[in-house]
Amino acid sequence: MANKTLEQEIAKFAYEKVKNSSENDKRNFKKLPALIITNGLIPTLAYYKEERNIYEAISDWLKNKKLIEGDALNYLLNSHSETLRRATLEVLKLSEYLKRFSEIEGE
Repeated sequence: MANKTLEQEIAKFAYEKVKNSSENDKRNFKKLPALIITNGLIPTLAYYKEERNIYEAISDWLKNKKLIEGDALNYLLNSHSETLRRATLEVLKLSEYLKRFSEIEGE
């Protein structure tokens, strides 16, 4: 199989997370980019800690990119500011795809 671009990789990951999601999860995915921009990644993770599918999508992506180990919230609370910045940028990219695919799947 040919090498995939980073955009293809993130799009495929997001699509897989959204395609079997509940309507509630899709609504939450649509709000995700705005919440991160407004509140920051750590407060957004705290907000979604009980929304298992949303939290796991973020956590799985950060683990995939080798930015965290273990629990996302706990790891980022105790990490260097540069790690938090990189994680925030990664999750923002992911959240845009999650939002787009949620809008498509919701139609």
